[in-house]
Amino acid sequence: MITQWLLSLLSLSLLFAPFVGLPQTKSYDAERFDVAITIESDGTLLVTETLVFRFTGGPFTYAFRNLPTEKTDGIEVVSASFDGVMLPRGEDAGQVEVEGEDPLAITWHFAPTSDSTHTLGLTYRVRGVMFQDSGSDLLRWQALPEAHDYTIARSRVVVTYLTAASLLDSRVTYGSAQVEGDSSEVTFTTQDLGADEFFVFELRFAPGSLVSTAPQWQVAQEQTQALRAGWGRWALPSAGAALLIFGLGLAAVVTYQKRFQAPAGAESFTANRPPSDRLPAFAGVLAQQGSLQYGWDYALGSLFQLAQRGLVSIEERATNTWFRKHTYVLRLNTLPAHLDPHEQAVIQVFFGTKQGLAQEMPVHTLQNSLQRRVKFFTDELKKEITGLGFFDAERQRGRNILFGWGWVLILLSPALAVAGLLLLMRSAIGPWPVLIAASMFFVGFVAMILGATTPTLSDGWINESASWVAFKKYLRNVTKGRESLAYAAGFSEYLPYAAALGLADVWATYLKRHEDFEIPAWFTGLNATASGSHAGFIVMIAAINASGASSGASASAAGAAAGAAGGGASGAG
Repeated sequence: MITQWLLSLLSLSLLFAPFVGLPQTKSYDAERFDVAITIESDGTLLVTETLVFRFTGGPFTYAFRNLPTEKTDGIEVVSASFDGVMLPRGEDAGQVEVEGEDPLAITWHFAPTSDSTHTLGLTYRVRGVMFQDSGSDLLRWQALPEAHDYTIARSRVVVTYLTAASLLDSRVTYGSAQVEGDSSEVTFTTQDLGADEFFVFELRFAPGSLVSTAPQWQVAQEQTQALRAGWGRWALPSAGAALLIFGLGLAAVVTYQKRFQAPAGAESFTANRPPSDRLPAFAGVLAQQGSLQYGWDYALGSLFQLAQRGLVSIEERATNTWFRKHTYVLRLNTLPAHLDPHEQAVIQVFFGTKQGLAQEMPVHTLQNSLQRRVKFFTDELKKEITGLGFFDAERQRGRNILFGWGWVLILLSPALAVAGLLLLMRSAIGPWPVLIAASMFFVGFVAMILGATTPTLSDGWINESASWVAFKKYLRNVTKGRESLAYAAGFSEYLPYAAALGLADVWATYLKRHEDFEIPAWFTGLNATASGSHAGFIVMIAAINASGASSGASASAAGAAAGAAGGGASGAG
């Protein structure tokens, strides 16, 4: 007997198990949405909304109403109720929450409820909603929210006004509703409204019946319209001024920049060997047309050139750490008494320590204070090439002036644009100052471009600069397979120049594909085989170059109801 009872209980539990834990479906609709509006003597509206919600399923814990404040001088919530009980302010069940400005958001909080009907009440006062229009006092009002996902079975809107006020006309301007009225009351009724359906009505009274002065929003609107009406006559003068500023500014900066251009007839270099025996750092500066932003590239090229002269050697060594199987060590073999200033600075870059010059320096330790040391090298290089007459002082000054005016115009133009936008609603000129700001910005931008392209080298170095630019292009073409090296040993001779010209990485990549080169005597690899030595040498170039890039020392590596007040939204959940 007990066994049969247990089996029956198990069968029932299995039968109803699929329905356990399923969320209840929930929906709701409005049986009625009634609105009572009293027009007070000063035109203020006292509005009372009564909304009867029928909740199906559940649970429901809140309902909301959003009141837009556009075309009003403000809305003040007087009271809210739930099933006839006035609610205090708060966020808990049995309280009402009021927040925001536009829209003003009202939320009823109540205990969870399901399959029930409840009445929500809301009373609020609307100021400045009546306004003067076409010789009458006008109330244009949207009593129901335009955003509601529930149906409304019926709605009745009653507007009561003073008997002393003379009603001229009452009509529905959007949607549909029946209109009835007497000497002090107008009633609008409608039914079977779908989701987001509403209507808008207008009441026109004799001028001065309810409004003696225009509401603040209407005054502001008329002032804005008056200002905008005058904007048109400023359009052409402003556009003309903008074009004039742009034209004169462009002509001025272009004419000014032409004073510093390189002399006509500069020779072009087409040979496939270094144009001269300049030191790599000098060649790098000339290839960059006098720029000193690439200090790390110039220093690296100088290092490889010192290695070719036997002053420095580089050795690959094994290490015992788990994170580094091998490293590269720079060794200072000798230090001649007579080195160029920038070469002495290169020794400091790669071998300098707080205790003085180190005999050996592991490459992985180079990053410590490298940026500061490269700046020291760049400063020394600048002094040296300035002494050699690389730069034309007049061109440098012209370049700086172009950059300066470019920055001034670029920084002033957004300030002028912002000022124009801030004064947009208060100025009879309108938004047209933005055109002038835009013209200033473009002139400044052009000035910056012209400043960047203005040569700073003196006439004596212009031709050689063009030659080194062409040689850099030749080396890049070699790495891309468009041209070939002039002779087999060329790679060893070209390496310092490739590094100084900012091509160390692409040169190393090129060497990966061409292992027929001879390892220079200043490099010693771990692997005695030819392929091992080649691989070690290629990695060495990339490793040293990466030290400067990761430290930040390399610039080249940085690489329908429209017009009506009221409306809003409503819902529950």
